[in-house]
Amino acid sequence: MTNAQGARQVFDLLDRVQGSDNSVWYRALLPVRPNGTTGFIPARSLRLSQTPYRLKVDRSRLELTLWKGCEIVARYPIGLGTKGTPTPVGTFYLVSLVKPPTAGSIYGAYAYGLSAYSDALTNWAGGGIIGLHGTNDPSSIGRRESHGCIRMLNRDIEHLTKILPLGTPIEID
Repeated sequence: MTNAQGARQVFDLLDRVQGSDNSVWYRALLPVRPNGTTGFIPARSLRLSQTPYRLKVDRSRLELTLWKGCEIVARYPIGLGTKGTPTPVGTFYLVSLVKPPTAGSIYGAYAYGLSAYSDALTNWAGGGIIGLHGTNDPSSIGRRESHGCIRMLNRDIEHLTKILPLGTPIEID
């Protein structure tokens, strides 16, 4: 199954539960509005995988931290949403990866789609999906100028695309 961005559908699994008929189900974080929505998916419908990586966005420091297990691998400067179009807070995950078809696009070298949606923009393309992406405007890094997306330098997003699989958790606080 593929998602709206054409990527393999992934979910972050929260709990394993046993049904009254002894079937196994997983409670999953769903990539839908409202942010934080969960649902149950039968284990027989899933192919399980794990990643040691996770991302953490510190909105006050305008910094993204890449973790591998309990160790910090790297820290990156980022740009975030404005006061009117803030970057949403919560636990999300990477749901798609796109390489923009034209060089120099506003999304930079690559764009991950997140399971997060903007609380301010509902009529935006894709329903207001928040992205983690590069930029054609490096001066926006370290500033609050986006429509809620997390902007990175192109070299930094290129580094992440080499190691992070879809499903990687990202916590925004």
